[in-house]
Amino acid sequence: MKRIVIILSIFILLTGCGKLSNTPTKRVEELFDNYKMLSENVVKDLNDNVNKEDTFNESQKELYKDIIKKQYNNLVYEIKDEYINGDNAIVQVQITVKDFNKILKEAELYFNENQDEFEDINGNYLSKYIDYRLEKLKDAKETVTYTLNISLTLKDKKWELNPLSNNDLEKISGIYSY
Repeated sequence: MKRIVIILSIFILLTGCGKLSNTPTKRVEELFDNYKMLSENVVKDLNDNVNKEDTFNESQKELYKDIIKKQYNNLVYEIKDEYINGDNAIVQVQITVKDFNKILKEAELYFNENQDEFEDINGNYLSKYIDYRLEKLKDAKETVTYTLNISLTLKDKKWELNPLSNNDLEKISGIYSY
């Protein structure tokens, strides 16, 4: 009799676990864990986006990728709430990231007031300015906290994330202009 109870308990536990991992909250946790763990898809998307950047040289692209990877690794998130309405759901999550937006604004202000420091022998300033901004980003210490509302849709009995907005992606990267 004990064996039957144990086997039934294990069966119920195992079949129930599948449903427990198919919740909107679990899907959002998976999303942010993928950022924190630098999953293959996250790194691929990062590489694709940075490689499109035509104002960066190759070493600047690599440094920027490293900075963003560190940002993702250090991302802190907390699920605040979950709202389900039929086949749609919203998961409210609070994230804390390095405040790159503030640094970029400060770098732009410094550049505007000191453009002569950034000119090279040909009178160009873009490369030195990008190097300056990247060094400032690399040394970022201050953080900012955002609340995101991640939407999901139930399809074939599985919760699927809807595409993140550009604002949400910028918040995750710390470059959102507030």
